[in-house]
Amino acid sequence: MKIFLLATLTLTATLALPRTASSAFITYDLTGTWRGSIKCSALIAGAKQKSVLTPTMRISQIGLNIGVQLDFGTSTSAYGGLANPDAKKPEQKGEAALVLCGTDNVLGVDLFDEIARMAVAAKPGKVKASFKGVSIFSGPSTPQVTHGTCKWKWTRTDTAEPGLKTQCGEPMAQLPPPLAATAGGAR
Repeated sequence: MKIFLLATLTLTATLALPRTASSAFITYDLTGTWRGSIKCSALIAGAKQKSVLTPTMRISQIGLNIGVQLDFGTSTSAYGGLANPDAKKPEQKGEAALVLCGTDNVLGVDLFDEIARMAVAAKPGKVKASFKGVSIFSGPSTPQVTHGTCKWKWTRTDTAEPGLKTQCGEPMAQLPPPLAATAGGAR
């Protein structure tokens, strides 16, 4: 009887939610192939260096999860991401957070680490879309310390699904330990 009552209360509460709650499941669609550039400003072994990269970018999207691949011709880089749709126009605007697959919480040791924040604009059913923002990266400190920022600017050229994974297979950035766990030992 308690289970039936709990299920009834849950269903009633769900049905009583305003219709705008369902808009949380509507999001812009970034699926397809993109053309653009990444302009970076880095500090390498204490010297400033600028570069421009023009890989082909491909994006797969399942719900709020985004998989991004940068194809440089001779190599590729994969990113996992999360869509954050705009509250008023979730199917057209929003932001996205990206993490380079392999990023961890130890900088300068093994591989490049990178995180990014992007602004997104897309029109439902149209190819026209923009994806732009900034990333921050750190490279392995051997043979030299490297870190910097990059400005990304892209426009979509087609909406064909590239079939990418939308999550990285290896560990990504880790959350710090809970405050309660560290506070007890710091006395």
